[in-house]
Amino acid sequence: MAENNRASAGQPPTFANGRENADQMPLREVLDNLPVAIYITDAEGRLTYFNAAAVKFSGRVPKLNTDQWCVTWKLFNPDGSPLPHNQCPMAVALQEGRPVVGSEAIAERPDGKRIWFTPYPIPIFDSRDKLTGGINMLIDITGRKSQEHSKNLLSAIIESSDDAIISKNLDGIITSWNKSAERIFGYTSEEAVGQPVTLLIPNDRLDEETIILKELRRGNRIDHFETVRVRKDGTQLHVSLTISPICDSTGQVVGASKIARDITARKKSEKKLQEMNETLEDRVKERTAALLTYQEQLKSLTSELSKAEEHERQRLATELHDNLGQILAMSKMKLDLLLKHSLPGPSRSEAVEIADLTNSAITFTRELMSDLKPPPSLEKEGLAANIGWVANKMKKHNLDVTVREDDQLKVLTEEVRRTLCQCVRELLFNVIKHADVQEAQITLSRKGEQVQVIVEDEGKGFKIKDQIPTPVKNGGFGLFNIYERLDWLGGRMKINTEPGKGTKINLLIPITDDDSTGFVAADRVPPAPEYPERNGDDSQIRILLVDDHQMVRTGLRNLIEGEEDLLVIAEAVNGRDAVEQTREMDLDVIVMDVNMPEMDGIEATQIISSGNSNVRIIGLSLHDKAEVIEAMKRAGASAYLTKTEAFESLSAVIRSEAAIARGIAD
Repeated sequence: MAENNRASAGQPPTFANGRENADQMPLREVLDNLPVAIYITDAEGRLTYFNAAAVKFSGRVPKLNTDQWCVTWKLFNPDGSPLPHNQCPMAVALQEGRPVVGSEAIAERPDGKRIWFTPYPIPIFDSRDKLTGGINMLIDITGRKSQEHSKNLLSAIIESSDDAIISKNLDGIITSWNKSAERIFGYTSEEAVGQPVTLLIPNDRLDEETIILKELRRGNRIDHFETVRVRKDGTQLHVSLTISPICDSTGQVVGASKIARDITARKKSEKKLQEMNETLEDRVKERTAALLTYQEQLKSLTSELSKAEEHERQRLATELHDNLGQILAMSKMKLDLLLKHSLPGPSRSEAVEIADLTNSAITFTRELMSDLKPPPSLEKEGLAANIGWVANKMKKHNLDVTVREDDQLKVLTEEVRRTLCQCVRELLFNVIKHADVQEAQITLSRKGEQVQVIVEDEGKGFKIKDQIPTPVKNGGFGLFNIYERLDWLGGRMKINTEPGKGTKINLLIPITDDDSTGFVAADRVPPAPEYPERNGDDSQIRILLVDDHQMVRTGLRNLIEGEEDLLVIAEAVNGRDAVEQTREMDLDVIVMDVNMPEMDGIEATQIISSGNSNVRIIGLSLHDKAEVIEAMKRAGASAYLTKTEAFESLSAVIRSEAAIARGIAD
């Protein structure tokens, strides 16, 4: 066997049965402390020594005199196929009696981690050239292999990229050039590498390179910089550049990598699209304007329909009050007058029955009027009172509504106030029809320059796709109508609901100045008639009748003038007329209708009572609602009667009020 392939028995340490000679101690210490894995076997490949680095390398503690060929747990060839231990480089070295150089293998530890390594097995011979064992050193090359893999992968990515990838130094000299750079710019790698990158830049854009190099020296990256570059044939192309600094191991910027993407086709498409857009833009503007006009028309129509609905309700309520209600009231008065006289038994019974039917008709008419239109007392009240009236109307539908209010000023125009009441009424009817509950809550509050009305219940809830309700075949028109009405007035609606989790709907609407409240000076009424002077004995009670219906005034006059101590000295057709006449006459009692045109009885009562504390005012109306009565009394009325009570009570109440008035006067 060749001498240079053998190791003398006296040079490497030999350890028999794991023991060592005294003169071998220094070498043993050296091997023990080496940072690389080293182990020794006998001629049959059984392990007779291994150092600590071999244990760390293999991830296990080998068994001396038992394990063969290698300290590793499992071995694999570089291609990943299993490598039996008896075919490993150490086994080959012992079997063939020669060192094995330049091989690589993969070791797997018991924990599953794999290590690339290079072995250096050397057989050991004694002085008679007899094989006595072998020594092996295992060098971990995992890091190097990883770097080689990354480098190869990066090289493959660069070469397969559709974008031109170029590197340059800080002097602007090209140092690398991939295949796509050849395809895009037309220069081969041999032609481009070593040339200044300005080779690709048009003369009118050379200052771009100065700016780019300045940014790179600062360590800054340039992303998606769109510009123009030149091909080898002189043609220009549009490119998008991404330029990143390249740093050495100390972090110093030494160059740059540049990715150039050809966006010429995209730019052409953009230009063509722009040309198309120029012709489309005018048409889009026209159609958009038409659509906006249509939307405004729809909103206007929604508003007008809402107003028309409210006007029709007002008209019907007025017709009921001014005609049917007054006729029924007068019929009741005449029946009461008839019953005051002696009638034959059958006739009296029929008259009583007719009176009862008339009372029922009056009650029904009152309720219908109340459903169609709030009582006149609420027209001068705030939002809370109007919403409270709407909530109270739900009781007959078995829905108990609680109204909470934060007492902050909420000034709204009459149109806005009525719209909010209509919206709340619609939402409460939705609760009645769909929520399957008997309770609901309304919260009124002021949010900056907006009024917020929240209607909520703990009922069934429902699914909603977005905050703009869309009418469908089976419903949704109510919410859509509310949304459109609020939008027209500058407000908005927010719906919060889920199936089984109740519903909460917020209505928000801007606060506005309302000049419609308070007394507005009216046109001058016709001059008042000549009023009769008081008699010397001052025995008759002087009365002003105020009602906008001639029929009612005539009936009341006939009723009053049947009494010797009562005298109707004048009549007024509305509140404004009553205010003017009161300033010029000497009287004791005013019988004041509540619901009248131009100025209602509540406002007229307030004006008269504030200027004349002696006169007594008796409110008279078809309405029997507590809020109407309270409104008249707050305005200054000292008594209140319904027109159905007038026959039995009016004369007595006039006398009682006149006595108080004269007592005050005295």
